[in-house]
Amino acid sequence: MKQTKTMTKQLKEEWGRFVGSQQWHIYGTTTYRNPMSPKANRRLMENTIKRVNDIDMLFFVSEPFSSNASVHSHFLVNTADPQKTLIKLKDHFKAYGKHSIEMIESSEDFLNDDGILNVGFYVTKMVSSNIDYDILLKKSKI
Repeated sequence: MKQTKTMTKQLKEEWGRFVGSQQWHIYGTTTYRNPMSPKANRRLMENTIKRVNDIDMLFFVSEPFSSNASVHSHFLVNTADPQKTLIKLKDHFKAYGKHSIEMIESSEDFLNDDGILNVGFYVTKMVSSNIDYDILLKKSKI
C-alpha cells in the first residue's frame, strides 16, 4: 500500500477517517533502542502479526525522526482477545526499546464529534508519499 504520489490534505483526512472508523482495540507506539529503517520496521510489523497470532488486523505508520536516521512506529490492533493480545504485544516489543501499548477504551477520550476514533487521525498524520504505512491482515488458514 506504499504511496508514490504526493498526498493531499483531503486524502490524509480520508485516511484518518477510514482508519478511525475501523474497530481497534489496542494502540501502540514504539521507539527503538537501535536505529530502525522503514524497511526493517515493516518486517517487524509483518513478523508481529505472525508471532502474536491473536491479531486479526494491524495498521502501522513508520514515522521518521527529524534526523531521518531512524523511525519510530505507531500502530493499531484489532483482536478478538484484547487483554491477552495486549500482554503478548508488550512482551514482544520489550526487546526493541521503549514502547507504550494500551487498550483503546470506548470512551469519549478516543472519539471525535462524529464518533470516529481520534487515534485514527493521529496515526495517519504522517501518511505521505515518502512514509511507509500499511494495513496488515491475518492470513486465514484454508
